[in-house]
Amino acid sequence: MKNFYLHLYVLFSVTLNQTIYAQGKFAQIEWEKDERSEKYLLQISKDKSFFNLIHEETTNKNSILLPLSEKINENLFGRVAGIGKHDIHGFFSKPFLIKIMMVEKPVTPLVQKIEEKEKLDVYIHENKPYVSNRINFSFHTENTGATSGTTFYKLNSGEWLKYTDTFHFLKEGRNIISYYTIDQLGNRERIQETEFYLDSTPPEISISPKNISNQGRFYYTGKNSYFQITAFDVGVGLKSIEYSFNSNGESTNSFQQLQGEKSISIPEYCSNKNSVLTVRATDNLENKSEKQFLFYHDTTPPEIFTDIPSGKEFFKLNSKIKITANDFRSGVKWIQFSLNNKPMEFYADSIELIDSGKQTIKIIAEDFSGNIAVKDISGIEVLNPKNLNTKIK
Repeated sequence: MKNFYLHLYVLFSVTLNQTIYAQGKFAQIEWEKDERSEKYLLQISKDKSFFNLIHEETTNKNSILLPLSEKINENLFGRVAGIGKHDIHGFFSKPFLIKIMMVEKPVTPLVQKIEEKEKLDVYIHENKPYVSNRINFSFHTENTGATSGTTFYKLNSGEWLKYTDTFHFLKEGRNIISYYTIDQLGNRERIQETEFYLDSTPPEISISPKNISNQGRFYYTGKNSYFQITAFDVGVGLKSIEYSFNSNGESTNSFQQLQGEKSISIPEYCSNKNSVLTVRATDNLENKSEKQFLFYHDTTPPEIFTDIPSGKEFFKLNSKIKITANDFRSGVKWIQFSLNNKPMEFYADSIELIDSGKQTIKIIAEDFSGNIAVKDISGIEVLNPKNLNTKIK
């Protein structure tokens, strides 16, 4: 036999957020293939004379997995013989030294906060481990041997790097850390992989105002107005939504959690003031976003005016009365009137008094914020000249 290779590796299961502990321990022993051999006989002993065998195995491969049932801190010796056709055994190779270093806790990636340098659990969402770009990774090695090792790692399909200090992900989404350690005896750990998802993107917020008017560049709300709030996070998932109202530059309401129905009514203290609705959304990795909506909460109805002179009681038949309404915020939406309790109709140009006798007028005006003003006019009379009977005495 020309060459002999010893590789120690540990079979383990990966449990996120915890140190990775070995479930079974094996030493993989490999040797160079012999084209004339169909099988091999391997013997392992505690002594060089092979009187105290601890393992003997026949295999058709050029390697075996040596089970390590207990901690072994002493050197072992091995030898291999080839077996050809018709079970013809060749000579054993020269004894070779086997140095086994038990690794109870292999290299494990730890997640750390940059600021506090403390261990931080990874957030699991839909069975995927997520981390933010505020997190640094480091490696931690523990073994029972007397020698230390050098760890190498790579991110995704990048180059292998020697581990010297903490590192973090730069690519949003799925990332793979590959890593292994080589100890001072040359034992090389098999390549291990751990998957993480980087989420540094804050949630998206949508503020949808309902029953409002847009006059110029400003929004006006009224008594029937409200806001619908939605937030969405494509990565680790949404943790919370908060909102607050601010009027005339003064904070009048601390942030409140939005729960259940995502509709927000406008509080009374915003009435007839310039106000701001602020919405904050936070995902499960504390990525935050904020969005604001500026508005004027108009709760004042329009003012209604007519061209009827003060104190005037009598009008000619077919006289016309003009109506105006003013609203200095959201603006007048429409004016309606009813003459002598007839059905309401929209006001266009003027009201013509076509009936003689006592008159009543009901006027209603609404602004774009839904505020309504009502004005009733009575005590006026229309005189018909045909009914006048003037006599000279």
